[in-house]
Amino acid sequence: MVSIPEIQIPLSELGSMPNTNTHSTRIPLLGYGTASWPFGESEEIMKGSFLTAIKLGYRHFDTASVYQSEQCLGEAISRALELGLIESRGELFVTSKLWLSNPQFIVCLFVREKVCLRWVYEQGASVLVKSFNEERMRENLDIFGWKLSSEESLKIDQIPQRKAYRGLEFVSDAGPFKSVEELWDGEI
Repeated sequence: MVSIPEIQIPLSELGSMPNTNTHSTRIPLLGYGTASWPFGESEEIMKGSFLTAIKLGYRHFDTASVYQSEQCLGEAISRALELGLIESRGELFVTSKLWLSNPQFIVCLFVREKVCLRWVYEQGASVLVKSFNEERMRENLDIFGWKLSSEESLKIDQIPQRKAYRGLEFVSDAGPFKSVEELWDGEI
């Protein structure tokens, strides 16, 4: 069995991992995709393929409900446990996709988007939104007429900020900004 290299990822980038006290997790750098075309074509072939992948050392499986492979993957994992190929389900990293066609996810994203826009607005910044979709243009106006609670604002304030654009080209010994810190008023 081949040992696939892993990368360690801080949980702050993933959200929370249930039932753990760890601050990071390890994810194999090479994963095994579970889609076949047409989706769900042969359950026996899929199960056999997944079991072989586990035997060979794959520990990261990527799936989605649309692939119709989640049930087969679960059965292959159960069989791998029975055969002693793995000691526990915890040895595997299984990722799945959340499709926006599921209404509860759309609501979550919609609310999150409004909260983000509202938070920026409450910071006194000008918010620039862009859409050619009239419905979205109307939705963007829904950030007015309500406020974030002080607890919500405090939680958002505690999220580490990352500036993707540092603005180094605006820094010069001959210019008004001598350092990136000065350009961003100490925000970086």
